[in-house]
Parts: sequence; structure tokens; C-alpha cells
Amino acid sequence: MSTLDLTQWDIITEEDFQGMQFDSGVLIKNFDPNTFVTPAEGDIACVTSGDFSLTYNTTKVNLGDDVNNIFFRYAELEVITGTDAATLTVTTLDFSAEGIKRALGAADISDTKITPRFYIQPGDFENLAWVGMKLGGGLVAVVIPKALSTGGISITATKGGKGRNQLTIQGFKTIHDKSKAEMEFYSTSGSGITITAQPIDAEVNVGTAAAFSVTATGTDTLSYQWQLCAVGDSTYHDISGETGSELELSASAVTAAADGNKYRCRITMGATSTYTKPATLTVNAGA
Repeated sequence: MSTLDLTQWDIITEEDFQGMQFDSGVLIKNFDPNTFVTPAEGDIACVTSGDFSLTYNTTKVNLGDDVNNIFFRYAELEVITGTDAATLTVTTLDFSAEGIKRALGAADISDTKITPRFYIQPGDFENLAWVGMKLGGGLVAVVIPKALSTGGISITATKGGKGRNQLTIQGFKTIHDKSKAEMEFYSTSGSGITITAQPIDAEVNVGTAAAFSVTATGTDTLSYQWQLCAVGDSTYHDISGETGSELELSASAVTAAADGNKYRCRITMGATSTYTKPATLTVNAGA
């Protein structure tokens, strides 16, 4: 009698594990697949809980159906006739005005009031993306260029628990670019960039110079671009001329209005990039 040697079937390699997607991922607003960098603080569209569920199916028809003397399904006769589903479902914990508007799909915000609207405007559609990390570095992303909530609001609140809303996002095509799919899929391997020292928060008095720095290594030449997310803003913008591993803020730039500003650095190597964690500037009034 022969003995089954299971080691002969143990053929999964370390590289196979490195390519696996891990953890729930995040929902990103205005994710740009052309730059395709790891999301950083401030990029998230809303806080979520539990699992993400993404579905994309096409409807197909075989032209040989109901044709006499054709008894099998031939590959040459298979035709895609449309999209059956392009849907993202997740539980959100976001009860901000923007988050409620997103769940309603069509609504207007006036101060603290969010009013449902019974018609859809072009601005109701968002560019949303689910982005998940890979074990070996890099990420996988599902981008929905024309995303709109079709599930409305379904709030669950419990004693001692967090309020939750089931968010259902549908992907749509646009008549302005009929070749563009409702969902786009991207996958990238590790960037090859290792950040060994992140920028740290700085606390200084008004009129005192401040600095942030990053230390990183890579398999090729690295380039740097520092970015600023000012107080009251939700996005980061490039700081002109700040392309070194250290960002120096002059004394004249450290004003009371700069209190709470966040700074991060985009590090690029070839066609891949990654972001540092943001560092916050705290400005004291001084003596």
C-alpha cells in the first residue's frame, strides 16, 4: 500500500502569501489610479465597520440559444449584453452632514440641515474607491468613477454602542464615455520604498522656525514632495519648492493661523509612490 505524502501538495510559496490582500481596507474619495499611491491620513471618505462587499457581474447571452441544430454553448457565440451588478456595500459610522448626504444619494446641505432631494444632479455622483493592502506591500483598488448611494439611510443605534448605517453604493456608466466601465480594478506590488523615520509633530511659539523630516530607503533613487493640509481643509496640496527630505518652515510662516496645520511627504521611486504619516504643527501664542 502506498502512503500519501502531503508535502508533495504543499506547494504554496512565500510569494503567494505576499500577494494576498489582508484586512478590510478603506473607502477613499477621489482616489487617483494614475498616481496610485498608498492612502494616507485625510484621504479616507468615511469611517467604516465590518466587511466590505464588492460585486461586479455582466449579463451574457449565447446567440446559439433556441437555434435549431445547435446543441452546445460555443465560445464564439457568447455576447456580453450589459452589467448585472456593480455594487459596493459597507457599514459606515459616519454621521457627518457629508456622510448623511452621501447615504441619501440626492440631498442638499444647509448649515446643519440635510434635506433629501427628489431629483439627481451631476454633482451627486462621486469618485469612490475601496483600497486594500497586500501582505507583501502594495495595494489592490476598486475604483467607482460614478458612484451614487442607492440604498438610502438605514440607521441602527443600540444602547452603549455606535450608531451604524448600511451604505449601498451603485456604480454607473456615463454617456460621455460609454467605453468606461462602472468599476475599474487595479493591483500593484510593493513600492520598494521603506520609511525608517516618520515626520514627528512640532510645537513652537509664534514667529519661531519649525522643521519636519523623513528618512527613507529604496531600491532606486528617491524623490520627495512635501504637502500641506491647512486647518479647515480636507485635502493635501503640494508645497512649491519643498522637494527634499526635510521641510523647513521659516519664522514668518509660523503664525497663529498655522496652528493645527498638517504636513506630510510624498516619496516617489520611479512610477511608484508612498506617503509619510502626517505631522501636526502646534503654534503657541508665546510670552
